[in-house]
Amino acid sequence: MTSDGYDYMEVTLSKIEKGEPITHKVFINELVKNVVLELEEYTKDLREESRLKELFIIKNHGIRVLNTEKCTSKRLPNFNERWDIRDNKGNLYPLKSHQFRAKKSIRCSKV
Repeated sequence: MTSDGYDYMEVTLSKIEKGEPITHKVFINELVKNVVLELEEYTKDLREESRLKELFIIKNHGIRVLNTEKCTSKRLPNFNERWDIRDNKGNLYPLKSHQFRAKKSIRCSKV
């Protein structure tokens, strides 16, 4: 949390710029904070066993990082339904994995 009360995550970005990965602050709301806490708890044993740091890991033929395409096509729709994430017309929001990438034009709102 920042000194003025905003929640954020520190994430490592490796595809934004060439060279070494950089640590970037991404401001988050309460929903994102709760999802990350749930993922941390859910994957704790897998991360300890595999020594992977990623949160999106699964145990399927060994422990590995989740495939982004499968996540987008199968898991994100289930996530949308579970958390009832809707657009301004009331339809389930078409959430894509690319939307989780950090961008410089992030607006923050206090949690």
